[in-house]
Amino acid sequence: MGRLVKGASTKRAAGGGGLEATTRTGGAEMETVGGPADNYLERVIKYIPSEIVAAYVALDGIFFNTSSLIGAPSGIVDPATTQPVSSFGQSIMAGVPASTIGLGIFLVCLAFTPIYIWSTSRLPGEAGRGAWRMQALVSTLAFVVWAYATKGMVFLAPGLVGDARLYDGQLAAAVLILFTLVSGLFIPGPTDYGNERG
Repeated sequence: MGRLVKGASTKRAAGGGGLEATTRTGGAEMETVGGPADNYLERVIKYIPSEIVAAYVALDGIFFNTSSLIGAPSGIVDPATTQPVSSFGQSIMAGVPASTIGLGIFLVCLAFTPIYIWSTSRLPGEAGRGAWRMQALVSTLAFVVWAYATKGMVFLAPGLVGDARLYDGQLAAAVLILFTLVSGLFIPGPTDYGNERG
């Protein structure tokens, strides 16, 4: 199973040349290119940018632990764990606030998601270069949902929107479930497999 979502297959003239060759040859024998489209479950799995989410969780965890160690108890209790939540003080990394570090990690991973999907579409065996655009869009949205669901520091630390924390465990669970159900409904259209420009 490749990394890219395969949409509906397309047809081209036998021997290559795309649909234009069929017109020129007066209806030469056609061949199906790209194989069968991915089913719903395969699309759901492939739309999750698991490599990017893993990198985000690892990087976020490094700085989250650092800021938690130096933060004082805030008096706020995390409803999921019933443990006091530490306030986010200054990170030990050059005195930069934890919320700024969390935002930086989030934005770098967010920007890298479509780049990663695009680079994956260039790998040998990943036919259907045109389909990467829809996958890049859905996977970027999926990254935001997963970053929120994994309690990313950017959503826990106050300072992005006044002193409010953006994370809510129940909302995170609901958004993750709904997004997962809906994401599999996005099916890339027929792709011109003869188009190497992407």
